[in-house]
Amino acid sequence: MCSSIMSNQVSSFPNVAINRMFRKLCFLTLLSFSVSVFGFNRTIPHSALIDCKEHRIEKGYNYRTYRISDFQNNKPLSDEVLRMKMYVFCTNDGHILVSNEPNIQWGDPGYEIVLGGWGNSKSVMRNSTQGPNLYNKYGQVCSELYATE
Repeated sequence: MCSSIMSNQVSSFPNVAINRMFRKLCFLTLLSFSVSVFGFNRTIPHSALIDCKEHRIEKGYNYRTYRISDFQNNKPLSDEVLRMKMYVFCTNDGHILVSNEPNIQWGDPGYEIVLGGWGNSKSVMRNSTQGPNLYNKYGQVCSELYATE
């Protein structure tokens, strides 16, 4: 099973509970995941998304918690702590947040990935909500018709 987040403008901030001791390792895993996402935008057939959990947001920020234990596709390899596969449908501003805390507030620590921010011209990675950008990748990655993996 995978997760699908669909949005016309802004995607959700799923909060994922992760053991504190694995926080830095998860960041490294997500960093390598985000580099591959930012560097590669491939088309996923809609038939591959039939069994996905779906979270729709029409606009604005909307927090929703997804626990790692609920992901059927969370099968990390021997050298990984966390493995997630997510698809985002949006014209711009797909936000994904990974956090240890279930009720995160603006500015709290967590790893935020912004796909197609700034009018779908840039994607970034941050270590807090709305914090400074740690990684920038320029170019379009979002599409409301094709999933960004």
